[in-house]
Amino acid sequence: MKEDLIFRLKQKEEDAFEEVYNMYNKLVFFVIFKIVKDREASNDLVQETFFTMHNKIDQYSGVGNFKYWLLQIAKNKAKNYVKKIVKEKELIISDSRVVDNIIDGSIDFEGFERKLDKLLDPISKDIIISKILFDCTFKDIANSLDLSESDVYRRYNKAISKIKDLGCYTLGGSAPLSALDTTICMGASVSALHGRNIARRGESEKKSVAVIGVR
Repeated sequence: MKEDLIFRLKQKEEDAFEEVYNMYNKLVFFVIFKIVKDREASNDLVQETFFTMHNKIDQYSGVGNFKYWLLQIAKNKAKNYVKKIVKEKELIISDSRVVDNIIDGSIDFEGFERKLDKLLDPISKDIIISKILFDCTFKDIANSLDLSESDVYRRYNKAISKIKDLGCYTLGGSAPLSALDTTICMGASVSALHGRNIARRGESEKKSVAVIGVR
């Protein structure tokens, strides 16, 4: 987003607010609806999200992408709404653990952005974050970036390949995969697991897997 638009938002200019609303209201609705699963409630929460954005715009430091800052507000609104009604209704909500961690503060969102900055161009980074963290469809991402859906899909796959090229198996221990319980470097994982299995003597019915990373 252009810096002059942020400046105008902080000056509480109505036309700036309207411009931002028209730019992001559909994306904000999509992110909220994925959690709330209720169209009427989602529409109300969209209004609350932009109201909060208007009131707290001075808290936006300019570090990181404004859109992600706005979407985090939307996620918070949606999650708080669900917490209020979950005692009255049984809701099944599919939500990304990495987004939960970001909202709860256990993952540094700006630090995550900086890591992607080193690997990806701005558009590809935007696609990755929108898809993985905010569970947007390729169609919604394409509309928000004014790209074709096929171009978004191509950029996404290329970006994923770059991330995979890091080659470090310990990346699997981080969200959203959280696939590792223990990491022992320098090739000791196989022998360590073998010793563990001998020590436990089949106490667990679950199978264990040891992996060795290759660069």
